[in-house]
Amino acid sequence: MPKKARKRNPEDLVLATFIVPHEKWQDFQKMAKAEGRTASATLAAFIESYLAGDRPLEIEIATDLEAELMRNLDDRIEVAMEPKIANLGDKLNQLQNTVIELNKRLDKAEKAANQSNADKSKTPRFIDVEVISIEENIYKNPDSNIDNDDIDVDVDVDIEIDSDSDKNLDNFKGLTQKSLCEEFGINPINIVRNAKVRNLSSQEYLQQLTGWVYRRGKYYPPEA
Repeated sequence: MPKKARKRNPEDLVLATFIVPHEKWQDFQKMAKAEGRTASATLAAFIESYLAGDRPLEIEIATDLEAELMRNLDDRIEVAMEPKIANLGDKLNQLQNTVIELNKRLDKAEKAANQSNADKSKTPRFIDVEVISIEENIYKNPDSNIDNDDIDVDVDVDIEIDSDSDKNLDNFKGLTQKSLCEEFGINPINIVRNAKVRNLSSQEYLQQLTGWVYRRGKYYPPEA
Protein backbone atom coordinates (compact mmCIF):
# COMPACT_ATOMS: atom_id res chain seq x y z
CA MET A 1 0.00 0.00 0.00
CA PRO A 2 1.37 3.48 -0.81
CA LYS A 3 2.45 5.57 2.08
CA LYS A 4 0.16 8.36 3.02
CA ALA A 5 1.67 11.81 2.83
CA ARG A 6 2.44 13.19 6.22
CA LYS A 7 0.46 16.22 7.09
CA ARG A 8 2.79 19.18 7.40
CA ASN A 9 2.51 22.39 9.30
CA PRO A 10 2.81 25.70 7.42
CA GLU A 11 6.09 26.40 9.18
CA ASP A 12 7.70 23.12 8.16
CA LEU A 13 10.61 23.34 5.76
CA VAL A 14 10.60 21.31 2.56
CA LEU A 15 13.21 20.47 0.01
CA ALA A 16 12.23 21.97 -3.34
CA THR A 17 13.75 20.81 -6.59
CA PHE A 18 13.54 22.28 -10.08
CA ILE A 19 15.19 21.78 -13.41
CA VAL A 20 17.50 24.42 -14.82
CA PRO A 21 20.47 24.23 -17.20
CA HIS A 22 23.67 23.50 -15.35
CA GLU A 23 25.51 26.54 -16.76
CA LYS A 24 22.78 28.93 -15.63
CA TRP A 25 22.72 27.31 -12.18
CA GLN A 26 26.46 27.78 -11.87
CA ASP A 27 26.20 31.43 -12.88
CA PHE A 28 23.38 31.97 -10.41
CA GLN A 29 25.41 30.48 -7.58
CA LYS A 30 28.35 32.76 -8.43
CA MET A 31 26.18 35.88 -8.47
CA ALA A 32 24.52 34.93 -5.18
CA LYS A 33 27.90 34.25 -3.58
CA ALA A 34 29.20 37.63 -4.83
CA GLU A 35 26.29 39.27 -2.98
CA GLY A 36 27.11 37.36 0.18
CA ARG A 37 24.25 34.93 -0.11
CA THR A 38 23.77 31.32 -0.95
CA ALA A 39 21.78 30.25 -3.96
CA SER A 40 19.14 28.72 -1.68
CA ALA A 41 18.81 31.91 0.39
CA THR A 42 18.47 34.01 -2.77
CA LEU A 43 15.77 31.72 -4.12
CA ALA A 44 13.93 31.76 -0.80
CA ALA A 45 14.06 35.57 -0.73
CA PHE A 46 12.76 35.70 -4.29
CA ILE A 47 9.83 33.39 -3.42
CA GLU A 48 8.92 35.44 -0.36
CA SER A 49 9.13 38.68 -2.35
CA TYR A 50 7.07 37.24 -5.16
CA LEU A 51 4.38 36.01 -2.77
CA ALA A 52 4.31 39.38 -1.04
CA GLY A 53 3.49 41.03 -4.34
CA ASP A 54 6.83 42.77 -4.70
CA ARG A 55 8.34 43.06 -8.14
CA PRO A 56 10.89 40.42 -8.99
CA LEU A 57 14.48 41.49 -8.63
CA GLU A 58 15.17 41.35 -12.37
CA ILE A 59 12.18 43.56 -13.15
CA GLU A 60 13.23 46.03 -10.48
CA ILE A 61 16.77 46.16 -11.83
CA ALA A 62 15.49 46.55 -15.38
CA THR A 63 13.15 49.33 -14.29
CA ASP A 64 15.88 51.17 -12.43
CA LEU A 65 18.20 50.79 -15.39
CA GLU A 66 15.53 52.07 -17.75
CA ALA A 67 14.89 55.06 -15.51
CA GLU A 68 18.60 55.86 -15.41
CA LEU A 69 18.83 55.57 -19.17
CA MET A 70 15.85 57.86 -19.58
CA ARG A 71 17.42 60.45 -17.27
CA ASN A 72 20.67 60.31 -19.20
CA LEU A 73 18.77 60.51 -22.47
CA ASP A 74 16.79 63.55 -21.28
CA ASP A 75 20.01 65.27 -20.20
CA ARG A 76 21.65 64.56 -23.53
CA ILE A 77 18.62 65.74 -25.45
CA GLU A 78 18.52 68.96 -23.43
CA VAL A 79 22.21 69.63 -24.03
CA ALA A 80 21.88 68.84 -27.73
CA MET A 81 18.79 71.01 -28.13
CA GLU A 82 20.12 74.11 -26.33
CA PRO A 83 21.89 75.63 -29.36
CA LYS A 84 19.00 74.71 -31.62
CA ILE A 85 16.51 76.31 -29.24
CA ALA A 86 18.66 79.45 -29.05
CA ASN A 87 18.87 79.56 -32.84
CA LEU A 88 15.13 79.04 -33.06
CA GLY A 89 14.62 81.98 -30.70
CA ASP A 90 16.69 84.22 -32.98
CA LYS A 91 14.72 83.09 -36.01
CA LEU A 92 11.45 83.75 -34.19
CA ASN A 93 12.63 87.28 -33.37
CA GLN A 94 13.57 87.85 -37.00
CA LEU A 95 10.20 86.51 -38.11
CA GLN A 96 8.43 88.80 -35.66
CA ASN A 97 10.35 91.82 -36.96
CA THR A 98 9.52 90.80 -40.52
CA VAL A 99 5.83 90.54 -39.66
CA ILE A 100 5.92 93.99 -38.04
CA GLU A 101 7.59 95.48 -41.12
CA LEU A 102 5.06 93.79 -43.42
CA ASN A 103 2.20 95.17 -41.33
CA LYS A 104 3.65 98.68 -41.69
CA ARG A 105 3.91 98.26 -45.46
CA LEU A 106 0.37 96.91 -45.64
CA ASP A 107 -0.88 99.91 -43.66
CA LYS A 108 0.86 102.28 -46.09
CA ALA A 109 -0.52 100.39 -49.09
CA GLU A 110 -4.02 100.43 -47.61
CA LYS A 111 -3.82 104.18 -46.97
CA ALA A 112 -2.57 104.77 -50.52
CA ALA A 113 -5.39 102.62 -51.93
CA ASN A 114 -7.98 104.45 -49.84
CA GLN A 115 -6.59 107.81 -50.98
CA SER A 116 -6.63 106.66 -54.61
CA ASN A 117 -10.24 105.50 -54.32
CA ALA A 118 -11.17 108.79 -52.67
CA ASP A 119 -9.51 110.75 -55.49
CA LYS A 120 -11.30 108.68 -58.12
CA SER A 121 -14.66 109.27 -56.44
CA LYS A 122 -14.25 113.06 -56.57
CA THR A 123 -16.18 114.92 -59.27
CA PRO A 124 -13.79 116.53 -61.77
CA ARG A 125 -13.71 120.33 -61.64
CA PHE A 126 -13.96 120.62 -65.43
CA ILE A 127 -16.07 118.18 -67.36
CA ASP A 128 -16.95 120.06 -70.53
CA VAL A 129 -13.61 121.58 -71.52
CA GLU A 130 -11.25 119.74 -73.83
CA VAL A 131 -7.74 119.66 -72.36
CA ILE A 132 -5.05 120.04 -74.99
CA SER A 133 -1.60 121.52 -75.19
CA ILE A 134 -1.93 125.28 -75.19
CA GLU A 135 1.19 125.50 -77.31
CA GLU A 136 -0.78 124.21 -80.29
CA ASN A 137 -1.34 126.88 -82.93
CA ILE A 138 -5.05 127.46 -82.40
CA TYR A 139 -5.24 129.91 -85.26
CA LYS A 140 -4.27 127.20 -87.76
CA ASN A 141 -6.55 124.48 -86.39
CA PRO A 142 -8.22 122.99 -89.51
CA ASP A 143 -11.00 121.39 -87.42
CA SER A 144 -12.10 124.65 -85.86
CA ASN A 145 -15.37 126.18 -87.13
CA ILE A 146 -14.83 129.35 -85.15
CA ASP A 147 -13.38 132.41 -86.75
CA ASN A 148 -10.25 133.78 -85.26
CA ASP A 149 -12.13 136.97 -84.53
CA ASP A 150 -14.44 135.04 -82.19
CA ILE A 151 -11.56 134.13 -79.86
CA ASP A 152 -11.50 136.64 -77.06
CA VAL A 153 -8.14 137.22 -75.48
CA ASP A 154 -7.43 139.88 -72.88
CA VAL A 155 -10.71 141.74 -73.36
CA ASP A 156 -11.42 144.39 -70.76
CA VAL A 157 -14.79 143.52 -69.21
CA ASP A 158 -15.52 144.23 -65.57
CA ILE A 159 -17.47 141.66 -63.57
CA GLU A 160 -19.02 142.65 -60.29
CA ILE A 161 -17.03 141.45 -57.31
CA ASP A 162 -16.86 142.47 -53.69
CA SER A 163 -15.23 145.83 -53.15
CA ASP A 164 -13.02 144.35 -50.43
CA SER A 165 -11.13 142.32 -53.01
CA ASP A 166 -9.75 145.49 -54.60
CA LYS A 167 -7.41 145.88 -51.67
CA ASN A 168 -5.57 142.66 -52.50
CA LEU A 169 -5.40 142.94 -56.28
CA ASP A 170 -2.17 144.88 -56.22
CA ASN A 171 -0.50 142.07 -54.26
CA PHE A 172 -0.92 139.65 -57.18
CA LYS A 173 0.02 140.46 -60.77
CA GLY A 174 -2.85 138.41 -62.17
CA LEU A 175 -2.98 136.18 -65.24
CA THR A 176 -4.06 137.01 -68.75
CA GLN A 177 -6.73 134.88 -70.37
CA LYS A 178 -4.08 133.01 -72.32
CA SER A 179 -2.00 132.38 -69.18
CA LEU A 180 -5.09 131.24 -67.29
CA CYS A 181 -5.89 128.75 -70.04
CA GLU A 182 -2.31 127.48 -69.90
CA GLU A 183 -2.53 127.18 -66.12
CA PHE A 184 -5.69 125.06 -66.24
CA GLY A 185 -5.01 123.26 -69.53
CA ILE A 186 -8.04 124.79 -71.25
CA ASN A 187 -8.39 124.96 -75.03
CA PRO A 188 -9.21 128.60 -75.88
CA ILE A 189 -11.08 127.46 -79.01
CA ASN A 190 -13.90 126.09 -76.85
CA ILE A 191 -14.27 129.13 -74.60
CA VAL A 192 -16.47 131.30 -76.84
CA ARG A 193 -18.71 128.43 -77.92
CA ASN A 194 -19.26 127.13 -74.38
CA ALA A 195 -19.81 130.65 -73.05
CA LYS A 196 -22.46 131.41 -75.71
CA VAL A 197 -24.31 128.19 -74.90
CA ARG A 198 -24.62 129.41 -71.32
CA ASN A 199 -25.40 132.99 -72.28
CA LEU A 200 -22.20 134.15 -70.64
CA SER A 201 -19.29 136.24 -71.76
CA SER A 202 -15.92 134.58 -72.10
CA GLN A 203 -14.75 136.26 -68.91
CA GLU A 204 -17.81 135.16 -66.96
CA TYR A 205 -17.47 131.63 -68.27
CA LEU A 206 -13.80 131.37 -67.31
CA GLN A 207 -14.56 132.83 -63.89
CA GLN A 208 -17.30 130.23 -63.39
CA LEU A 209 -15.07 127.47 -64.73
CA THR A 210 -11.87 128.22 -62.80
CA GLY A 211 -13.09 130.21 -59.83
CA TRP A 212 -10.61 132.97 -60.71
CA VAL A 213 -11.98 136.54 -60.63
CA TYR A 214 -11.72 138.77 -63.72
CA ARG A 215 -10.73 142.30 -62.87
CA ARG A 216 -8.88 145.06 -64.71
CA GLY A 217 -8.12 142.90 -67.71
CA LYS A 218 -6.61 139.99 -65.75
CA TYR A 219 -7.68 137.00 -63.68
CA TYR A 220 -6.99 136.68 -59.95
CA PRO A 221 -7.40 133.70 -57.61
CA PRO A 222 -10.38 133.83 -55.26
CA GLU A 223 -8.22 134.59 -52.25
CA ALA A 224 -6.36 137.43 -53.96
